[in-house]
Amino acid sequence: MPLDMALSTKSLTKDPNRYAQAYTVFQSRVSEHQIIQDFFNEKLEDYINSFAKDKETIKILGVGSGTGEPDLNILKQIQALYPGVPIIYEVLEPNVEHISKFKAAVSSTPNLKNVTFVWHQLTNKEFEKQVREKKEGKKFDFIHMIQMMYYVGDVASTIQCFRHCLEKTGRLMIIIMSGSSGIAKLWQKYEHHLKLSDFNISTDQIMEVLEEQDISYQYFELESDVEITDCLKGNEHGNLLLDFLTLTCNFSESVSTALKAEILEYLHSSEYNTEREGKNFFDNKMGVIMVDP
Repeated sequence: MPLDMALSTKSLTKDPNRYAQAYTVFQSRVSEHQIIQDFFNEKLEDYINSFAKDKETIKILGVGSGTGEPDLNILKQIQALYPGVPIIYEVLEPNVEHISKFKAAVSSTPNLKNVTFVWHQLTNKEFEKQVREKKEGKKFDFIHMIQMMYYVGDVASTIQCFRHCLEKTGRLMIIIMSGSSGIAKLWQKYEHHLKLSDFNISTDQIMEVLEEQDISYQYFELESDVEITDCLKGNEHGNLLLDFLTLTCNFSESVSTALKAEILEYLHSSEYNTEREGKNFFDNKMGVIMVDP
């Protein structure tokens, strides 16, 4: 059977329950949480001061916040720098399971009395439609888009829309896979076979759009990886992880044997794979793009 003869593939994004399961497994295997936290500890103070200084209320929008781990880390740093200043924290997240987990994390996090959360179970496209219909809507001091630009469709339009939602001194931060990462190269190599053209977005496309629009930014690259040992073993966690890495629902049952074998071989043997203490890790480096006002 040819590589691109799929039995019946469906994007993982079309199955919210399966997506949530795959996302949970992926999150348990990646090093990016600590890497992002270390970056925030090192670089975020000046950035926060640039949008929060002298504000009576700090207004933040998290776009595609998932279960909220980075959001709560950002909040902790803002509160440390501006104790007692009221914060309105709006969350835009389409997956109801993720919102539920985020709310649970909020409930178990101390010292959030000065933070008011506003929850929007919407996709970015639904939110953008609302913004365009209202024309003059809410303005935010800080908007962050962490690992979600894969799902926007039109990168240029999305960046333009969310920049429109910023106050004059407001800041936009985008974190997404680096164009030089192993996962980005995997998606580029198998884009046609896995029908990834709508999602194959990395730092390369974001920076290209910013430069075309003559928008200045700062760029930082963060080393990160994902443990893929279970993918190679073929167990349930491995199958869920393969779903997430390929954005294909039930990948193992939905693609040809030849394509599955080739992708597994690529994950195991390419230059982006490393072995440590009997485990396999695949390169998942990220880029942080801090957009200037």
